Amino acid sequence: MAAASNSKWHEIPQAGRATKGRPIVNLINVSPDTEIKAMLPVSEFSEEQYLFFCTKLGTVKKTALSEYSNPRTNGIKAIKVESGDELIDVQITSGTNDVILATRHGLSVRFHESDVRYMGRDTTGVKGIELRPGDNVVGMVVLKRDRDDPRRHGTRHGQVLEPRRIPRAEARREGHHHGEPH
Repeated sequence: MAAASNSKWHEIPQAGRATKGRPIVNLINVSPDTEIKAMLPVSEFSEEQYLFFCTKLGTVKKTALSEYSNPRTNGIKAIKVESGDELIDVQITSGTNDVILATRHGLSVRFHESDVRYMGRDTTGVKGIELRPGDNVVGMVVLKRDRDDPRRHGTRHGQVLEPRRIPRAEARREGHHHGEPH
């Protein structure tokens, strides 16, 4: 399970560059065994924005950002993560973007985020990419559709896990559960 918390940035104490820092569990109300996978700055919980989740085993999920506007003191459930899986990334999207998932073995898939149906908070999600045995997702890139500039690039991971830049047009769009090499 992944949870969302609503801590204010001004509640995080400012410290110097050489300061040791404080454990995050002392700043937000989570258990000591909780692992923080992502932190997103949100100024407004809009109905037109979504949280787009991706897990190691290729599960993706899209939930309205407004569903996280009133968290309890101990947080709220954001996504159910199956046993043996873990959250890789979560990003704020507009509902009009393309998403690229990349795997450890060098496969990738690009799809429009509208291909993933909207789901409630405490749900698992759907298969975003078909994985081969021993493979797993290592990253997710959301291609913002604000400016349709053909010079903008996405990132695709190679087999050595070093990102390389490719033109946006080269990363063709597919259904969200494919994972065959391009």
